[in-house]
Amino acid sequence: MSRRRIWDNVNVDPKNRDITNWPIVNIMQLNPEDRLVFKKREAAIKLYMQSQPTLEKIKEKTGISKKELISFMKKCLEFDPITNTIWGFRALIPRKRIKKYNRKSPITFESHQQNTKFNGAFTALLQQYPDIEEKITAAYLRRKGPNSQMHTLTNDGIHRLFMSLCEEKGFGIHDYPFNTNDKAYRSLYRFF
Repeated sequence: MSRRRIWDNVNVDPKNRDITNWPIVNIMQLNPEDRLVFKKREAAIKLYMQSQPTLEKIKEKTGISKKELISFMKKCLEFDPITNTIWGFRALIPRKRIKKYNRKSPITFESHQQNTKFNGAFTALLQQYPDIEEKITAAYLRRKGPNSQMHTLTNDGIHRLFMSLCEEKGFGIHDYPFNTNDKAYRSLYRFF
């Protein structure tokens, strides 16, 4: 894909075509291995934006293939709604997610399966039942509404509240979160 076609396929503010306007990364915060990977990706993007070397030359200098380079370029140009700007060089950080993970497969449990996968199940549950998210967030932040009977809760208390809210919604023992070893305790902990 030519440089021109990438610009045509991505709706980008013209000022963001200049990489000097892109958000930067403090590479000293990265561990040495990630820093090396980031520097290679950054060098490939900078060479690509200079429009001088061919994609083959960029691969020779940085080890980044044409397919990877185009993928990184598109990630860099993605809009970050939190900062109201493009991701820029921040998208090149190893293992950096620029989009939220959305679980597509249903959450099922079969007793003969040993390694049931629950990636994204907690987020999917909160998206499906926003009132549960609202109640556990209020409990975590110790907010009290005008008619609230809720006391200040510990982490275990918030987990018990979460489980009781799931029971109220009609979740059974074969439904997430009841079908996990820790009853989604770690997912709840990571959420907060």
